[in-house]
Amino acid sequence: MPLAGYVKRTKAQSCLAAMRRKFPYRELNGIWHVVMREIPEKKGACPMQDQPELNKPAPMQTYVMLTRLIGEEVHPTFEIKKREKEVVDKVRAYLPHIKWTANYAVTGPWDYLDVFEARGLDDAMKVSALVRYYGGAHTELWPVTAWDRFEKTIQELAQVMEK
Repeated sequence: MPLAGYVKRTKAQSCLAAMRRKFPYRELNGIWHVVMREIPEKKGACPMQDQPELNKPAPMQTYVMLTRLIGEEVHPTFEIKKREKEVVDKVRAYLPHIKWTANYAVTGPWDYLDVFEARGLDDAMKVSALVRYYGGAHTELWPVTAWDRFEKTIQELAQVMEK
């Protein structure tokens, strides 16, 4: 006989309770639906307890941003340190997860080359927009892939194309 207030749950009920804790749910036409993505199922297992990759943060994508200062900003009286600090502060305040990996001054049509990691293209575009607005600059943004990852992708494509 169960204790007062104790409800014995089946494995399926326990799994459903775990899913409700991990995913938001919403009401649609008087029925509550769990909002979740499709999860590959293991036979006889609860997907919420056996899928640790669901709790991992999304991988960061690497971007290269080329920056060219607008003509009047290149004047020798331009306070580059002050403007740089203002841009960096705005980006850090609005997008604290952005990770800067390299910064270079370059010759040619561009003045700077910055390499950073962002969660996706939307966040990278926000960085670019903030640099343009607060830095008084033109920017060009390129998503890039590490060479070893590129080679792996090409090998996977070759296997598909040969079939």
